Amino acid sequence: MNLDFIDSKEFNAFLEQYGSSDPIKLRLKKFSGLTFDLDFAITQISCRQKARRKLPELGERLIYPTAVSIEQCTSEAVARLHGTLFADCRNVYDLTCGLGIDAYYIARNARHVACCDINPEVAATARHNFNRLGASNIEVECRDAVDASLNLNGYDACFVDPSRRGETASMRLYSFADCTPNLKTIVDNIRSAVKFIIVKGSPMVDIAQTIKEYPETTDIWVVSVKNDCKELLFKIDFTSAGDEPPTVRTINYESDRVETFDTRFSTDPETATYAHPQEGKRLFVPNASVMKSRQFSQLSDTYGISKISPDTALFVGDMAVECFPGKQYVVERILSLSKPDIKQLRMLYPAADITCRHFPLSAAELRKRLKISEGGNVHIYATTCYDNRHVLLVCRR
Repeated sequence: MNLDFIDSKEFNAFLEQYGSSDPIKLRLKKFSGLTFDLDFAITQISCRQKARRKLPELGERLIYPTAVSIEQCTSEAVARLHGTLFADCRNVYDLTCGLGIDAYYIARNARHVACCDINPEVAATARHNFNRLGASNIEVECRDAVDASLNLNGYDACFVDPSRRGETASMRLYSFADCTPNLKTIVDNIRSAVKFIIVKGSPMVDIAQTIKEYPETTDIWVVSVKNDCKELLFKIDFTSAGDEPPTVRTINYESDRVETFDTRFSTDPETATYAHPQEGKRLFVPNASVMKSRQFSQLSDTYGISKISPDTALFVGDMAVECFPGKQYVVERILSLSKPDIKQLRMLYPAADITCRHFPLSAAELRKRLKISEGGNVHIYATTCYDNRHVLLVCRR
């Protein structure tokens, strides 16, 4: 791919002039006498607009080889986390370069990073971007990940983010065995060459099954952004004997804080205590990362809180908990689905947010029955207690 025009005054003036324009309308507009590829330029404008939130530090400084580059790349907040996982490494190989966001932040922590991509245009663009960013300790190769994994002597560690796209754009794959490159092949190739590999997976990956398939797994990160689970990370450490359960590290990035909870992974039956919610007491709702980890007994023990029932991850306690990984509420009222209670609720709370957990009605069905609007200052959690009572918990943050 010829990128000579990318640094030209004409190309960059076009990006600046039309940077806030609608890319769809730009494609319908006629331009003449351009010294660069118009479609490529509009792709840059579209990707940069999407990158303003996802890549606030790098977005305007990058070139995007394809329209899906910004969709597939790691966000900066998460990429910084990836980088810290290689803080003690000298040489790291990123087997799935793509736009290069992960490699860039890994290179801030490791002495040297090499990465590869099988697509010549993607590899060439990544090389150009690293030059632009002054990341002189990164080199890019255009080669297949499996081929690259066969010769990693001299490297301390690897990073791999297997592609989860199927044969069609809308098809998504979740098992590591189905993704590209196949993780088992990569692990078999690098086992004797590097100390460890960090593997990025879909939020749909089965944690227990992955540990079973890769017993050298020592650490698992469950990463969410604004309570939306984005990915799982597995550290497969080839120096580990695999005789201890891995540590699960749940992380949720909110706008004003980072919620964390760490524990040893367990598949044992839950030993959480159960308690009924009470007015004036606290309701605890774990964030998406904790929900994915399913380490509820450990959560209960750590914070001294009890589950409402075995079938729902809602917890109750006497007092507020500092740094709880999720939301905390005060239970203002506990009501039932009886006509008098519904009438009282409708009168006191004409608007509320509604969440149903282990409840016979959906949120939409319950809202229709209650005849209340969305919004307001309260949140109604509809759930079933451990004695099978259906309750409406009217809560305030």
